[in-house]
Formats: sequence, structure tokens, C-alpha cells
Amino acid sequence: MSAVLDESEVIQVDRLDRLDGPARLDRIMEFLSAEGFRPEKVSDFSIRLKVEGRPVWVDLSPQDDDFYQVIAANMWELEAEWEVQNAYQVCSHISNTLKVVKAYVITERNNVWIEASQFYKSEEAFLQHVVRVIDSVRVGVSDFVEQMRALKASESQSKYH
Repeated sequence: MSAVLDESEVIQVDRLDRLDGPARLDRIMEFLSAEGFRPEKVSDFSIRLKVEGRPVWVDLSPQDDDFYQVIAANMWELEAEWEVQNAYQVCSHISNTLKVVKAYVITERNNVWIEASQFYKSEEAFLQHVVRVIDSVRVGVSDFVEQMRALKASESQSKYH
């Protein structure tokens, strides 16, 4: 036996459900666990997980049900001026070449963040793409690290030659 709801009740229930950050987060955590990740709830609107040993956050917006972010924060500390200048160039390259991914220097923290921020019509739409978005951020991090290490190696060689 199932109860029949009229359309207005369904819309109201759906809207209330979408506004409940902790419940949304729990469903996303369940999904990520089923996909092989080990998510950890950080707050009512944030999950942390490891991707290739690096922390990545999946954040929901408390003000906008349709906005989702996957962030690799503080993923590269900038220790020297040459690193800062090169980081801007590498971030620009990553942001221009990878779909969805944006890389940027956080000058007040002397580090780099890589993220994918998007609007999705529903939680289900986000879940259909979240693994791909996480992988896109992973690729951005990997590309950034590879390029900065190559620049660091050439910087070290130029000091000694």
C-alpha cells in the first residue's frame, strides 16, 4: 500500500529535503563510499577524502542547493619568489587546458588551490558526475605538481651551472 501525494506535496518534500545539508551530505558520503572512497564528514556541508594520498574536499553551499565544489586546498606551499611567479603561470595553464578545473594562487596563504565548482540541477545530477569531477581535480593537482617539480629541477640546475 502506498500513499498518493498530490504534486504540491511532492515539490514541498523535495525542496525541504534539498535544503537539509546534513542529509544531503550523508547521501553523498554513502555514494562516495560505494565508489571506493573513504569520505570523512568535516561539517554539515563538507566532506574530506583522500585522492592519491592528498586531501580533497567536497563542499555543499548552505545558501545554494545547486552549487557544489570539489577542492584540493593548500596543495602546494609556495616557499620562494620564483615559485610564486611560476605558480601563476602553471595555474593559468591548468585553468585554460583542463575542463571544469580552476587553479589559483592564494597569496595571503602562500599556497595553491585547485578546484571544480559547478551548478547542478539536483543532487542526483551531481552524483552522476562527482567521480569524474574528483578525477579532474586529481589531474589538475598531478599536472601542477609535475610542472612545478620540473621547474624546480631546472631552477636548481641553473644555480649550479
